[in-house]
Amino acid sequence: MGKMEVSETFKQRRSIRKYSDKKVPMNLIHDILEEAKLAPSAGNTQNWRFIVVTDIEKKKDIAKASLNQNWMTTSPVYLVVCNDTPRLVELYEKNGKFFSIQNCAAITSFILLSATGKGLGSCWVGVFDYKKIQKILGLPDDIFPDAVITLGFSDEPKSSKHLREDVENLTYFNSWKNKKYIEEKVSLKDKLKKAIKK
Repeated sequence: MGKMEVSETFKQRRSIRKYSDKKVPMNLIHDILEEAKLAPSAGNTQNWRFIVVTDIEKKKDIAKASLNQNWMTTSPVYLVVCNDTPRLVELYEKNGKFFSIQNCAAITSFILLSATGKGLGSCWVGVFDYKKIQKILGLPDDIFPDAVITLGFSDEPKSSKHLREDVENLTYFNSWKNKKYIEEKVSLKDKLKKAIKK
């Protein structure tokens, strides 16, 4: 698949929960991470770390630790986004943990979009027993798994439309629940003229 336009990538992205057994080349994973690392992070700290999981038994254990979501094991690759929290706490103290989670969420989104642009299916899994995953992957106590991303070639039928709320129902102006947007129809120059006449 050739390069996809950014807007098309957004439209094509889906949460895929069934994958073909086609192998994902490691150079493709590398390319996804190369693109995703351009995600923003607080103070450019880049506190994310990645563990590529292809071991069948570890994938089963991670799926079990993710509330027994056994569909995950159809994916040939998991990308676990790990959070090097101490770096952020050192810089931002009490806000550090919050910023570190935001950073990992940003790069997770970038990974999903990059994977879509390269013809891969993906799904962001965010519910799991983090202590169990720390143990499975041999993570230190202060390095936390923030997301498990399943990656592979989709074996689901293509869906034509996202089920999403209309943006008009989600957006307010200048304050909570304010739906009124007053468009400025008078130029600043005309306003000044009016003020001078007064």
